[in-house]
Amino acid sequence: MSRRIWLLVVVVLCVAIEAGSQAPKADPAAVAAAKKRMAENTAKAAEAQKIPDRIVALVKKQGLPINSVSTELKDRNMVAIIEIPKAQGASAEAIGRKVLLAIRNDFYKEKRFEFYRVSVRGPSPGPDLVLQYGSARFTEGGSLEWSPAK
Repeated sequence: MSRRIWLLVVVVLCVAIEAGSQAPKADPAAVAAAKKRMAENTAKAAEAQKIPDRIVALVKKQGLPINSVSTELKDRNMVAIIEIPKAQGASAEAIGRKVLLAIRNDFYKEKRFEFYRVSVRGPSPGPDLVLQYGSARFTEGGSLEWSPAK
């Protein structure tokens, strides 16, 4: 009798080991959805890399002086960070307002972003230092607001 029990235990263990070693089957719909999301994210990342170049083209079209442009994109928010030559610091507000209007007018028709802000900086005065002039943004009422750096 003990031999039968021993044999039964071995068979049950073998079945349990075999069942545990099989990888779960992936749901084809879930795999397709994951591939679609990955392709969409790749396309968004590629498009996001083009935005600073697009902003530079807008600014050059208006003849405004800038050294560089970078962007921060999150959800439906766009923050353009522009660096202007130090000699232009006195007109930072005017430059920030013009760049903000140009960006908003160019991107508005795409309905990709809801909130726009332009941060205006000057050349770095030293290692790990930022010369911040201020930022321009649209308020909830739709008016353009300049916030000088503190």
